[in-house]
Amino acid sequence: MPDDDATKRPRVVVARDARCLGDAGAVDASVVAEMLDAAVARLTGAAGAAKAWKGLFGPKDRVAVKVNTLGHPTHPSVASAVAGRVVAAGVPATSVVVWDRSTAELRAAGYEIVTRGSKVRCHGTDAVRAPRTVAGYEARVVTSGAIGSRYSTLVSRFATAIVNVPVLKDHSLAGLSGGLKNFFGAIHNPNKYHDNHCSPFVADASLHPWISRKLRLVVMDATIAQYHGGPGVLPRCRWGFGGLIVGADPVAVDAVALDLLDRQRRAKGLKPVAEDGRPAAHVAAAARRHLGVADLKRIEVVEV
Repeated sequence: MPDDDATKRPRVVVARDARCLGDAGAVDASVVAEMLDAAVARLTGAAGAAKAWKGLFGPKDRVAVKVNTLGHPTHPSVASAVAGRVVAAGVPATSVVVWDRSTAELRAAGYEIVTRGSKVRCHGTDAVRAPRTVAGYEARVVTSGAIGSRYSTLVSRFATAIVNVPVLKDHSLAGLSGGLKNFFGAIHNPNKYHDNHCSPFVADASLHPWISRKLRLVVMDATIAQYHGGPGVLPRCRWGFGGLIVGADPVAVDAVALDLLDRQRRAKGLKPVAEDGRPAAHVAAAARRHLGVADLKRIEVVEV
């Protein structure tokens, strides 16, 4: 979404329901699904969730649902709710894949691996076998801004639409490990791009048309977030936010998430990430690349 028109205000919906959190880190899938429907209906302005989802996806789509399994992961119930609503909108289950870099990481994060049959697929890029590919990545290195990478064929060949399902969590270098940074999991060499707080490299990974032109929706898992010590798991800094952050503008979603993260850090006696020497510079860089709006004053934040 271009950010050069000051009259445009992307909408970001923050849906919260304390009922989604149970004992010992349990997440209630049925409540997550209710929050998701409420958020998407409010985001689109449609008369009901079913109409909202059908306005976003159709029977001819092939949908890649990108989760995050590094450290503190996207909860499987959130990814399952997204995939289920995409199928309910008319997309064949076999045309939907929940994915991240590796099948082993997905399995370790609690995902059921599915590579055949009539159900929604769930596997890593490394499970893809296609002509002229290397471990599921395009054989050819392509340039996007300051990066040169091989992209997952799940975004380059399979997907007509992408749903980004990251986690709200702190990052030791980038400040925020949110939606934009989640697409480091779509390239073969993210280890090369962590200098300068990962900026502008995070923004440039999303700049490529294989992602920027296919991204339909961001559903950030904020059921259980992490306000410090990320992206790895630091149990004492887990944060029962009990919600989802939903939008169509990926930069706006990250900007709202960063604000929420910094508020929680202040509440816990910690500095905001920028003052802690880890500015989330990639969010502003993405705005400069016209991927969306980073200025909170220009974002309509709706709570449901």
